Amino acid sequence: MHLARGEFTADYAGEPLTRDYITVRTLELQLRLEVQYVLQQRHDDREARIQPALVQRAIYALARSGMTSLLQWPDDIWRERVLTGPQADRTVRPFLRYARAQVDQLCYGAGWEVEYPRDVWRLRNLGVESPQASLRFDRITQPWLKDLAKRWTRWRISSGRAPSPASRSSSPVAKSASGD
Repeated sequence: MHLARGEFTADYAGEPLTRDYITVRTLELQLRLEVQYVLQQRHDDREARIQPALVQRAIYALARSGMTSLLQWPDDIWRERVLTGPQADRTVRPFLRYARAQVDQLCYGAGWEVEYPRDVWRLRNLGVESPQASLRFDRITQPWLKDLAKRWTRWRISSGRAPSPASRSSSPVAKSASGD
């Protein structure tokens, strides 16, 4: 059945919507596209149900932040302004973390080619499920020692060893490199 535009709007005029909905109109264009992509990914993953009211609160938080893209700020600034700031809504943190991770992976990819050059490795991008989210090499100031620690840690992870012992083992390297 095909309704003319006037007939359709007349059917809903003055009546509140009885179902949940999500609107991204308050977001800048780039951010709107990113959120739409994330919602499609969440749906395709079929691991977690999309809760429209929760997603809408996340969208309002993003709109209040003033950002134009989920990747506009570095991780630490993004966490401070969006996840833990004074106006942060704790109930939307998991969705916002998921959203940033999805857009980051779309933009930069995943795997060793992406993570190895970084000073902080994001384990999820290496296919490692771990309570520890990342491995840090940014505290090692000598380039030759940092490269050696990265190569050794990559070997440990690639050989199926857990990242936690690898990071515990590399922290003495970081301490000795900094002169502590």
